[in-house]
Amino acid sequence: MQDALNSIMELCESKMNENDYLIVTGELKKIYEENKKKQQRKFIKANRILNQEELRDLNEHVTFQLYPHEQKMIMESRMKQHYEEIEISICEDIDDVIVRLREATEEKRDAWKFLNQVRYSYNRSDAMEEHREWVQQEKALKLRLKELRRELLEITK
Repeated sequence: MQDALNSIMELCESKMNENDYLIVTGELKKIYEENKKKQQRKFIKANRILNQEELRDLNEHVTFQLYPHEQKMIMESRMKQHYEEIEISICEDIDDVIVRLREATEEKRDAWKFLNQVRYSYNRSDAMEEHREWVQQEKALKLRLKELRRELLEITK
């Protein structure tokens, strides 16, 4: 590795201007340091359980190797947790939409009652427009609720 980096630096020194050469050497230094860190890292097989003292004595350059069935178990656990979080989020959205739908239905009823009260007056167009807006909002909320329930059904399968 060191020889490869040295040959790249020699090539860059002979072919590049000073500014580009400094940029490339900086990047090569990063590669060298990252490679050095990886070489310092210890690998501990997961075929035995470490006690608390052994865990405390380990430094941050330790990597635990898991068996394939353990890797699979961890990834399945992560996927399950991910879908549970999505399910919780969808349930919260459903609850929010239900509350907003109830409010919109009540407002629509109130607007309808008011529209009937002013049925024979000349100012009835504003009341009709308000009622129409509440009807549209109620329809949109019902569609959103239907979409969320379909999503929840897909997630829980």
